[in-house]
Amino acid sequence: MHVLALSPWRLLPLAPLLVLLSACASPCQRIDNELRQLNADTIRDPAMASDGRYLSRFQELAAQSVEKGCLGGR
Repeated sequence: MHVLALSPWRLLPLAPLLVLLSACASPCQRIDNELRQLNADTIRDPAMASDGRYLSRFQELAAQSVEKGCLGGR
């Protein structure tokens, strides 16, 4: 069985579409999606956890989550 590896370069033509779709999501959905993507990226590139990229991005998304009132059961 052949598995097609998805490189970031193959997804580049989809970037404008993804931006438009993310604009339709609520702020809390967008933040949740970005956190999910951050975790997936960190699994793919574990160096993100040790070089500070993960923590920096996580802090920013967590701050946005608080600002938008995404935390706490509404």
